Amino acid sequence: MCGIFGIITNQDTISVGKVVFGGIKRLEYRGYDSCGIVYLFNLSYT
Repeated sequence: MCGIFGIITNQDTISVGKVVFGGIKRLEYRGYDSCGIVYLFNLSYT
């Protein structure tokens, strides 16, 4: 099985890293295949 977690925000005060990490941890039970993170800032990959 797989799971996808995403977040879109325009708030500077949100801790995106903590939110994404929490979402990935919640999906962990779906299977231990792999994990990846893409971070876009001003529509460019970082």
